[in-house]
Amino acid sequence: MGRSENKQGGRGHGDHAGYYRTLGLEPGASAAQIKAAYRSLAMELHPDRNPGRDTKARFQALSHAYAVLSAEKKREQYDADSVVREAQDAASRSMPGAPPLYAPICCSRCQAVSAQPRYRVFYTVYGWLWGADRKASQGVFCGRCEFRVGVLATATSLITGWWSLTGPSRTCHAVYANFRGGYFEHQNARLMGCQSMYFAHTGKIELALAVAAQAMDLVRSAPASKPPGNSADNSADNSADNLAGLAQSLGDLMDAYAGRSKRTFLKAYRSWSDRRTIAQALITACFAVLVTSGIGLMFSTNGDANLNAHQPQDPVHSPPRPMTFQAPGFILPPSGVFRPVDANPSGTNSSFAIEQSANQGSANHRSVSQASSNITLKVVNPVGSHKWLKLLRASDESEILGLFVRSGDTVEIAVPPGAYRAKVASGQTWQGETARFGPQTQYFVSSISMPFKADPDRSTRIVVDLAPANVLTKNGDRPFNELDPASF
Repeated sequence: MGRSENKQGGRGHGDHAGYYRTLGLEPGASAAQIKAAYRSLAMELHPDRNPGRDTKARFQALSHAYAVLSAEKKREQYDADSVVREAQDAASRSMPGAPPLYAPICCSRCQAVSAQPRYRVFYTVYGWLWGADRKASQGVFCGRCEFRVGVLATATSLITGWWSLTGPSRTCHAVYANFRGGYFEHQNARLMGCQSMYFAHTGKIELALAVAAQAMDLVRSAPASKPPGNSADNSADNSADNLAGLAQSLGDLMDAYAGRSKRTFLKAYRSWSDRRTIAQALITACFAVLVTSGIGLMFSTNGDANLNAHQPQDPVHSPPRPMTFQAPGFILPPSGVFRPVDANPSGTNSSFAIEQSANQGSANHRSVSQASSNITLKVVNPVGSHKWLKLLRASDESEILGLFVRSGDTVEIAVPPGAYRAKVASGQTWQGETARFGPQTQYFVSSISMPFKADPDRSTRIVVDLAPANVLTKNGDRPFNELDPASF
């Protein structure tokens, strides 16, 4: 199971109604700690378990405190009220009999004095195999810190919140909650009202009037929708009266300095919130695109694997074919006869026939009648590079045919009896017949001729193994020598 924790954004928040104190906890306790403390104290203070003691009042207070702190929205409002009251008490502290002295309300993260302080709460989810933890970063923030904390919480949740069964749902809930940062219009109106009083007492009249005007806008919009959780806190039932008193104080301040100072305009109160919301939306959209692309790639890869599983495999020689890149505008040719030059070299009624190996799916399979004396030539190309092989008649070095063999393929072809030599071009990226495999092409030629003798029984099969690492061998380990590109 997951658990939730609250973490104040730099300053410990208070407990103005003593709910945490009633449960024997400190502000910021996790939901699991609150539940465990309530169960322990409920068993201890229940009237049925204490016939000789009057524990009814304490049990009712315990139940009321748990009702507020166990509900997420009610707890958010209670913590916000505690922080705002603590800030207001610290800002308006003065000596008995002396006029009130207002101190600034500072950002709980960077301690900056902002003209537009606001209370926010952002959630970060950390998913584990056995559950998910959720931590709340809350406090009074300036505009910059609100942007940074909110965006960081959303980005961190998207990265770390998915790694459990409950992680995805908790992450989605946290990201959705982070877009707004909580509903705290009542508390933020009081914060800005207190800040305007501070600016007025320090002689910054223009700034005080601008902040007071924005605070009045918040006061007017706050009663339009009642903040969730207020009904659980008796002190919050008077929020409308508190805002009415704040509006009266702000009105008196603005009337006192009406016409005596220039008008100062501030950025819209929600400008930083709008920027944060846009940044969070972009991060969420990018994450969704990455996840969707990954799932699509996974399914497409599985589809390719299933397709390859149904293709026939050569039981003798079927190594996997590596992925290779092709030059733009050129297509890698299939394995087989690339360019027949002399179809009837001996002048007799003989011809060639190609038999592609089974692992190529021989869609290009073609055969012609072949003389019974023709010899089967089997060309094996291990995984590593593609090969272009030219078969030359040893007597006059004339080219009989060209054969293209992809990496990992095997090709069989019937050739007339005679003596032949082979030239081989090797490489990774096919760029056409002229450029072959580009500047990285390697060329080889057989050092001796290969005799193909007539075989009436057709039992003879000559195998040429185009081994990797530039080592080309024939039956008997006859070597191939390097060849000048101009002589290919």
